[in-house]
Amino acid sequence: MRLLIGQHDGRIQTVVANALRRNGYSVDIARNGAELRGMAAAVNYALLILNAEETGPALVRALRRDDFRVPILAASGTVGSLIEMLDGGADDGLLKPFNNRELLARVRALLRRCPRGATSVVSVGNIELE
Repeated sequence: MRLLIGQHDGRIQTVVANALRRNGYSVDIARNGAELRGMAAAVNYALLILNAEETGPALVRALRRDDFRVPILAASGTVGSLIEMLDGGADDGLLKPFNNRELLARVRALLRRCPRGATSVVSVGNIELE
C-alpha cells in the first residue's frame, strides 16, 4: 500500500518513513504543502500522514475542499493544532511525541475503515451514482 507523509521535520520524517517501510508500506514524502497537494492530486494514495504544525490545519481544510477523500492521520505537538486538524477534516490524530507502535496501529485501523477501492455505486438504468 502506498502512503504519503507530509512532514516539516526531516528527522521525524525519516523515523516515521522507516517504521512504515519496515512494516511493508510504500512511502512517499512531501516536504511542503505545495508538493503535498501536487502529489495527492497525482497519485492514488491509501493514506496521508500529516505533521505540519503551523500549516497543518489550513492544509487539511484545503485538501478536503479539493475533494481529497483519502484518510488523513494528523500528528501535532499541540492539542490545539491537533483539534484544528481533526475539525478541519482529518480522520484521526496523534499527539507528539508518539510511539511508533501506536502510529502503526492507527494506520492499520484507518486502512481497515477505508479500504482502497471500496466505493458504492448505485445504478438505475443507464445512470450510475457513486
